Amino acid sequence: MNLTAQEKAYFAELAAQIVTTLGKGAIEAFQADPMAVLQAAHDKRQEFAQEMLEGRSDRAKMAHKVLAAQVYVEAVTVSAQQKAIEHCEHIADHAWRKSIGFA
Repeated sequence: MNLTAQEKAYFAELAAQIVTTLGKGAIEAFQADPMAVLQAAHDKRQEFAQEMLEGRSDRAKMAHKVLAAQVYVEAVTVSAQQKAIEHCEHIADHAWRKSIGFA
């Protein structure tokens, strides 16, 4: 089974949610009824996402700010990487043109 990076990240988040919620009983609960445990963790994450969107608590407001900062950092990083790639492509194209006498 090949999972995307997003799926792997979500499963890691679900696992963290299960362990945080159930603590030492997480393994036993998961062995007894894995689908119920996964569904409960998923539901809890969805509830928090909704709480964060609505800004119902200080925790949700703080999480919203952290998420916004993470998105900004990721966007800046991707943009910088893309610009670096384009710059390298331009240098390579110029070097190739120069090597064949067109630069």
